[in-house]
Amino acid sequence: MSASTESALRLAASRWTQTFVLQPGYGASGPANDPERKHLWIILTETCALGANLLVCVTSLRENQFFDPACIIEPNEHRRIPRRSWIEYRRCRAERSDTLIQGEAAWLYQTVEPISDALFERVCTGLLKSNYVPIRLKLYFEGKGPAF
Repeated sequence: MSASTESALRLAASRWTQTFVLQPGYGASGPANDPERKHLWIILTETCALGANLLVCVTSLRENQFFDPACIIEPNEHRRIPRRSWIEYRRCRAERSDTLIQGEAAWLYQTVEPISDALFERVCTGLLKSNYVPIRLKLYFEGKGPAF
């Protein structure tokens, strides 16, 4: 593991993380008729000086469909992950924290229990390994660039 990767993991591990799901009808969050299939999003960073957080999305693994192998999640590693899943790093994004706070207050987001420390570390490691994370967001995660 490179010094840069170790540094980013130490930084990420020291950060507060939050896990939430989007309510149906707000963005791409899974089928409205099945609330248990709403996409799980993970906040990987504390709020930065620009007022942003880095988010990644958990998506169910489907046979014969594209997936990024950087971080595979087995069923029941989190209560909200009943099927084999993956982190869809190509959907990684920086979001203003005030938007997240307002979304939670308006019930657009529903906070759920955090992921385990071990899974959090795998998600962070996967972000640095993935070929699908925009370079700008990798640099932001490593503390080498702005969120926006």
